[in-house]
Order: sequence, then structure tokens, then C-alpha cells
Amino acid sequence: MNEKESIQEMRQKLNKIAWQKEQSDKEKLSYDFIAMYSGYLITKAEEKIKLQERVDGIMQEYIALKNLHNISVKASDMTTKENQRYKQALEFYADEGNYVLWNSMVNSQTEIEKDKGKKARQSLRGDE
Repeated sequence: MNEKESIQEMRQKLNKIAWQKEQSDKEKLSYDFIAMYSGYLITKAEEKIKLQERVDGIMQEYIALKNLHNISVKASDMTTKENQRYKQALEFYADEGNYVLWNSMVNSQTEIEKDKGKKARQSLRGDE
């Protein structure tokens, strides 16, 4: 029997107890006192169970949100690295010096011509 079932059983037993007319006033006072505080304690126990259920639900939500946060951080890191690769490739192609021939040989090529898009393909594949 779990805590919730035990409390329900106590509540049912308390509801079955009845003061009998033939009992003395002192016994009635004792009964009233016990019944009143037993009811109070049972109510508090029921409230405790409801609060614990609420805490359990909040903890489950917290764990789910924490996992989602971790996934988001990893995705953000991956995006940052990807952006860095793209930036490096763009900087290479944006550098005007890579379009200039550094020697006057007839078969010379610029850095861009030598690269033939290799840096761009590496960047898009995710190669460092």
C-alpha cells in the first residue's frame, strides 16, 4: 500500500467513527479533539502528496529543458564552426591579391586559378 492509499484508508476510517449519545461529555471532547486533529493531519498529508506530484512534474520538465539546452548549445557550436569555415573561404576569394600574377611567366596562374574552387568545396564539405 502506498502513501496515498494509506491516507485514503485513514480518511475512510475517520469518517466511520461516530460519537455515541451514551458517552460522557469528556469522552465527546476527547473524540472531537482526536477527530479534528486527525482530519487536519490527513489533509496535510494529502496536500504533501499533491505537492510532491507537482515537484516531480516540474523536475521532469526541468530535465527535458536541460537536454534541449544542451542540444541547442551543440548546434550553436557547430554553426559557429561552419560559419568560420565559410568566412575563411570567402576571405580567400575576396582577397584581391589572389587574383594577381606574381611572376610574369607565360603559364603563370593566380592563386584563385591554382585553387580551382578547392577551398570552397572543402568549406562546404566541412573540411578544416
